[in-house]
Amino acid sequence: MSHKGQWPETPARPFFQHQFGQRVEPVFDLPRVLFSRRAYEDMFHLVDLVQGEVGWIGTVERAGRDFLVREIFLPAQEAHAMTCELTAEGLAAWASEIIASREDGLAVANSIRFWGHSHHTMDTRPSRQDEEQMRELAAECGDFFIRAILNKRGRLEITIYLLEEGLVVRDAEWALDEPRDNSRRAYWQAEVAAKIRRKPVMPAKPWRGHLSLWPGHLFPAGDFGFGPAFGLGEEAAAAEEECAPEGGAR
Repeated sequence: MSHKGQWPETPARPFFQHQFGQRVEPVFDLPRVLFSRRAYEDMFHLVDLVQGEVGWIGTVERAGRDFLVREIFLPAQEAHAMTCELTAEGLAAWASEIIASREDGLAVANSIRFWGHSHHTMDTRPSRQDEEQMRELAAECGDFFIRAILNKRGRLEITIYLLEEGLVVRDAEWALDEPRDNSRRAYWQAEVAAKIRRKPVMPAKPWRGHLSLWPGHLFPAGDFGFGPAFGLGEEAAAAEEECAPEGGAR
């Protein structure tokens, strides 16, 4: 800037492309993936039983902004110690079987939006083969698809492909979906009605206790039922009467 407070005259250059950062900041809460207790337990059993990699598919429902994996299935596949691959033939055979064996089979087949697989004891980061498989599966849906990679060390890592938004959410939040179960409420209502009896509240007796020099007690015999508890019987009460001043009220 010159001494007169003005910028020197500088010609503008043509704009050129730089190394773009391409950062994305969501303006809404990112979706979570919820698992029904049944789906969670089924995945655990598969990871625990298979000594190597194994893959499965699952139904997904929208739950507001989140996604709910309700049920999983094990299609035929080629699995090895380090890889597992879902083939078009295996998925087609599974779809034919589920449609033929269940009344809701067609709806189940059309709601498949989840692919999970185990990495045995290895890390849950996706491999290049995992990314290729995910793109192939997601391309068949058009709206969204979810991948889970699990291992025997207790880690579960989620990736959500939001195809309509053109976003991929990696290491997404997941949780168990366990709605409150009221099926046993009627049973316990009947138990309470049959077995709980309210005890009436008795009015309190007026206080008649006093401090006494007579050793071994603080209360006159019979007041509030404390006499026997403090070793006070009829003899102790009679002895106290003898010690009381003449004509004095207790």
